[in-house]
Amino acid sequence: MNTLDINAFVELCIWHAKANGIELTHLKLQKVLYYLQAWGLAYANAPLFNNEPQAWVNGPVYREVYERFRNQRDEPIVRGGAICEEDAAGLAQALQSIDLGQKADGLIEAILEEYMPKSAGELVYKTHRERPWKEARAGLGTFETGTNPITHEAMRSYYSGLVAKNEPAQV
Repeated sequence: MNTLDINAFVELCIWHAKANGIELTHLKLQKVLYYLQAWGLAYANAPLFNNEPQAWVNGPVYREVYERFRNQRDEPIVRGGAICEEDAAGLAQALQSIDLGQKADGLIEAILEEYMPKSAGELVYKTHRERPWKEARAGLGTFETGTNPITHEAMRSYYSGLVAKNEPAQV
C-alpha cells in the first residue's frame, strides 16, 4: 500500500463534506483524519500518510493541518447544504486518486460514512475515551498544553485490537 500526502486526505474530507451537505470544521477535520489513519493502520497494517498526530487538549491534532486552517477558528471549512453534481463528481475523483490497494478497498468510504456525520464534540469525546490519546497525554493536566505524539504503533495496536474483538468503529 502506498503512503500518501496528508493533504490528499484533507481534500478528500472536504469533498466528502461538500458532496454530502455536511458541515466540516477544523476541529472535526482533525478527528476524521485521525480515524482515517487509525483504522487504516488497523486494517491495512500500514499508515495512510506518514504524519503522526499530537495529543492536544481537544484530542489528536496534525500540526501541519492545524497550521493550514488555524485562521478558520470555529468557522466551518465547509458549510452544510445542498449536494451539487460537481461536488459529487469531485468526491468520486478524489477517491479514485487515493489508491490503497485491495486490502483497504472501501475502507476510506466506510470511515468517512461513519465519522463525518458526527459532530466535532462527539469526536473529541470519543478520542478522549480511547487509549492512544490517553497514553500520549499521561502526566498532563486536563487543560495543559501538550504536543506528545500519538504514535502509529499505539494507534495500530489499539484499533487492530478492536478489529480482533469485532468491535465496530462507532461512537
